Amino acid sequence: MEKKHSEYLQHIDQMVSDVQIEENATKITPFGKFKLNPCNLWLPVSYPGFTLITPTFEHDKENNVPFLRLCEAQRFLKLFNSMKLAPAPTSAFHMTIARLISGDEYKNKLTVRKEALFLDTFHKLFNHSAFSGTLTMEIKGLSVFPQGVIAAMVSPTSEETYSRLQHFRNFIYGNEVLVSLGVERKRSFSGHITLAYIEDDLSSDEKTVLADLVTKINKICFSKPLRYIINQAEIRKFNDFSRFYRDEHWPVYLFSRHRKS
Repeated sequence: MEKKHSEYLQHIDQMVSDVQIEENATKITPFGKFKLNPCNLWLPVSYPGFTLITPTFEHDKENNVPFLRLCEAQRFLKLFNSMKLAPAPTSAFHMTIARLISGDEYKNKLTVRKEALFLDTFHKLFNHSAFSGTLTMEIKGLSVFPQGVIAAMVSPTSEETYSRLQHFRNFIYGNEVLVSLGVERKRSFSGHITLAYIEDDLSSDEKTVLADLVTKINKICFSKPLRYIINQAEIRKFNDFSRFYRDEHWPVYLFSRHRKS
């Protein structure tokens, strides 16, 4: 299921290309995790779960420069139809390292009693794994996902970094206890940081306008890749897509020894 390093690099380059952005925009459908209230404010729809992610913007001291650039890119995105585009909260900007469990599967498989086992399993996994060193990544530009997501695409700077990231993901998805609790690898890794969601059907003209806007933002904000450092991965919970939170005692995996949770 997972791509080879060369295939992954090709995938990212393709995703940020003008041609792919235009093609994906023609297929875009509403994401369905936010709704517009009578005051024309976007409110999140209930969608609970757990995920394994990098620290969010508000807690990430290592990546202030790239996150500020993403904020700039998001401001340009807001020029698009505000009745159809829901900006992601900047404080929640993050990259998902491994999707864990959410939605109906979370509600049906991970009861309150089993949440304790879920968290304890990650504690044991992380405590018995070796430090492997900081993951050095780069943000290549924005892309449009047909599922209604506009995101910045993230790529490893070396094959060794990509291999370590995939080894870590295999470590998670191969654990029998987590599998029994409903954790499942449903798709291959595609590193991205979500900036906005499309939450209404777009006309043909609107799809063209969106694609043109994204390609222009790439030329303005991402003429060169942005360095993005990953020192740790955190178990976080969400009730919806507006906030990803954690208790201070929840599991944290340190890729680098100098970083503390």
